[in-house]
Amino acid sequence: MGGHESAVAALAGAGEMGVFLVAAVVLFRRAGLTLAESGAYAVIGVFMAFSFLFQSVFLIRFPLVSLAVESVGLGWAVRVIAKNKKVLSEFRQSLRENLRRRPFAFWVFGAAFVYLAAKAFLGGTETFFWPRPFHGFQGTGPVIGKMMPGTPEPPWDPGAVNVQALPYLFFRWRTGLGAGWIGLWAYAGIGFSTYALARRYAWSDTAACVTLMVLSFPRFVHHAVSPGTEIVPAAFAAFSVLAMYRLVEQLKTHDLVLLAWAVFFQVSSSPMGLVFPFVLTALAFKVSYHRHGMFSWRVLLFRNRKAAALSVVPVILFSQAWRLIAGAHAGNPWIGSHGGGYNTEGIYGAGANLLRYLLQAFQVPESLDRFLAGVTGTGWNDLLARIITAAIETLQGGSMPTGALLLSSPGACFLPGFGPFGVLFLWPALLWALFRGPRRLKAVSVALLVYVYAMVLILAWRPENISYFNVFYAAGGFCMAFLLPPWRLTAKGRRTLQAVSTFILAAACYRL
Repeated sequence: MGGHESAVAALAGAGEMGVFLVAAVVLFRRAGLTLAESGAYAVIGVFMAFSFLFQSVFLIRFPLVSLAVESVGLGWAVRVIAKNKKVLSEFRQSLRENLRRRPFAFWVFGAAFVYLAAKAFLGGTETFFWPRPFHGFQGTGPVIGKMMPGTPEPPWDPGAVNVQALPYLFFRWRTGLGAGWIGLWAYAGIGFSTYALARRYAWSDTAACVTLMVLSFPRFVHHAVSPGTEIVPAAFAAFSVLAMYRLVEQLKTHDLVLLAWAVFFQVSSSPMGLVFPFVLTALAFKVSYHRHGMFSWRVLLFRNRKAAALSVVPVILFSQAWRLIAGAHAGNPWIGSHGGGYNTEGIYGAGANLLRYLLQAFQVPESLDRFLAGVTGTGWNDLLARIITAAIETLQGGSMPTGALLLSSPGACFLPGFGPFGVLFLWPALLWALFRGPRRLKAVSVALLVYVYAMVLILAWRPENISYFNVFYAAGGFCMAFLLPPWRLTAKGRRTLQAVSTFILAAACYRL
């Protein structure tokens, strides 16, 4: 496909997703959700719908079926939008109100989104691997027939098949243009979920400030222009916490069903990809049990038998059970080694790993590192590497091998960390919530810290393993709102944090 045709196909795919997103926002807003909640639910709902459709047609080996389904769905979505112009008018009014009350944050969000949209259209920064069941569909157009053998999968599978099905919306036209918009909408989904959760603990101005802080995490910015194998699971993690909150506040079938789908959607082909879904399930059950009783979910599903029965099919598909069957048939295991190494030094190794991951997360974008090196004579990332070496030598009582603790090299796809806010604000916020937070927030803090403990105890430290912490920083970002009440975060403090966030965001965008 030529350049012009590729651009048209990419714009068509992006436009199709945009129509479905608008229709989903309208429907969720009509169901009583706030605009931020509607945005988060729309992004995740549309992602799950596309992934379910594409995986289904891959399994039956008739990809053209998806075009027919999408055409019918587009007609339905346009009709929904046309019949609910009042909701769209409300959305425009909300945008004008936000522009009037918070012009700085509004223009920063707007400018960043436009810039990232352009970068996402032209191509992402992430190397993308198609799982073996999809080989033969990559870049071949809407073909019908048996799946052809492709190149072997890499030893480290960066994500679940659920996520990797999404770029087919663009790749089926033999173009990679536009595939980065998947990461962009996941990035927006993290913002919607963070704001909706932060509003439960702070006023709107503080919630907007916290959202900007989370969206300035360099790693999220880096993957906001990618096909999404890292940032989509992060968006699902933040959404799962939001859906859990809504389910606890008021038992509704659609919240329970979407929460179940979102949890199973995060199941990865790596064995470590099972840990966070398990933690989320335990967390959701605990907080729901304290609020509604042990059998609340069963009663809710019993009252809505048809919805419960229909929801089982996506659960089976998203849980990757079909891969277990296919792998057994082919004589291959469903889940093998995650390829990132395991910790063999017990609790002491876990402590060392935690320090390594914290300091690696503290990394700043390369452009900002160069600026600091020019001003102070020492780059921030180089300083972190020295701190890591000295600290681990002290903990382990010996010298470390040369280069063993070096952080990611410039240009590597794993370079970005989560910046200063991720370490200096999010971690203290979780610890503060653990001891002083209300029961629900305390449960979230415990669950996230348990996940971190499992990661540092099981995994060896390797720069690429920081990808397993995306879900942690996305799901826990809203906790910073509890750490920053109005008497602690004044208007001047908000302006300072917004300015620093903007600077970090701009630096992260600079090297994309």
